[in-house]
Amino acid sequence: MPSLGFRSKLYLASISMVVITIVSMAAVNSIQSRNEYFESGLTALENVSGTLLETVAMQDRLARKKILSDLNIFRSVMGISGLPMLESLYDVDMDIIDQTTGKTGSTTIPAFKLGSKYLHESTALVDGMAETAGVRTSVLQLDNKRFIRISTTVPDRNGKPVQGLYVPENSPISKTLLAGKRFDGVVTIHGKKFLAAYEAIRDFDENVMGAMEVVRPLISSELAGLIGRVNVGGKGYSYVFDADGSFSTPPADEQAAQAVASAALTNTDLKKSPHTFTTESPTGTYQSRVPTSHHGTPTSPLLSAPTTFSQAWTNESYKAPLSAAHCRYCSQSSSSGS
Repeated sequence: MPSLGFRSKLYLASISMVVITIVSMAAVNSIQSRNEYFESGLTALENVSGTLLETVAMQDRLARKKILSDLNIFRSVMGISGLPMLESLYDVDMDIIDQTTGKTGSTTIPAFKLGSKYLHESTALVDGMAETAGVRTSVLQLDNKRFIRISTTVPDRNGKPVQGLYVPENSPISKTLLAGKRFDGVVTIHGKKFLAAYEAIRDFDENVMGAMEVVRPLISSELAGLIGRVNVGGKGYSYVFDADGSFSTPPADEQAAQAVASAALTNTDLKKSPHTFTTESPTGTYQSRVPTSHHGTPTSPLLSAPTTFSQAWTNESYKAPLSAAHCRYCSQSSSSGS
């Protein structure tokens, strides 16, 4: 085989250098493009997070105003229904359940009369509130520093009224009512969270004899629908998880959602400053970001993205201002391709 001449070798060397240069530049441009695309995605996630936070915060403020308005309506309806009084000669035996611990028992209380109706026998008052104002309500009777629901439309897990379910003595609700103040905030009833407001009912001598309760789901169907429509680039889905990692609305990718929720709830650094962190799950590796409130707790939508730039974006976590519950809103989207 004849050897190549000097010119041929020089020509081949030049061609090789050109090819290597082109390949190297293509690789560098590809890496830069991927990095720029990824950074753009994180920026988009951060923007979506801020928008979602503002929207949910606004919904929270409106819901809190609404629940207090509902309480005012309930007070007015009770006022025109008659005078509240306890019939000391009419004893009522009632099975009761502690709404915090689930402990069961029984008690005997005097009948609570409003106008001409005994409230343990009638739900006309609370049914009327459900029909006219679209809100769940209860009348609670004071018994040994606990407040027992004697007439209610608040449902249990099976959708039945929770008559006999009581607010225990050590609850902030009971303490606030016994101090003569109104309580409003987030409560858990049979595992479901509600935004609630309470106000004491007083007898002729201005002593507390019971309380009014109005509740609405913490995550209304309208809010759940709004969160479900949040996505990045027209792709994805949304879900809600709580402080214990349980989901209030089911995520499409539960494994990824559980991994991100667990990371968000256990990452103590998030209390110091917002930053991006990595979460591993069986379905991918996620980069997540959680803004931090002035209280030092994660409060706004957390956003995550798998490190494979063409795959999903995730958005999570909101705690309603001033609420006792860590209700977190999470949205996640995914796209196919590479």
